[in-house]
Amino acid sequence: MDSIKDIVLDIFRRYAYGAPEDIIDRIERTAGLELDAVTPENAEPFLEAVRVELSAVMEGWKATFVTGVLRQLINKRINV
Repeated sequence: MDSIKDIVLDIFRRYAYGAPEDIIDRIERTAGLELDAVTPENAEPFLEAVRVELSAVMEGWKATFVTGVLRQLINKRINV
């Protein structure tokens, strides 16, 4: 099973071509936690950081959609 970090990297590679190389570091710094430590309880700062970074390289509604998908994945991964 892929880690959250792998999933985020894959999303940025596929859909956010203009994302900077240090995107994961920027998200972790903004969220205040490492991506692999994300849980449903602490996911909001992480998801907001992802949405902000995605919004910089894609349309806002797409960034919001992808952020929602990540929220679902985080909840499913933890609860399964």
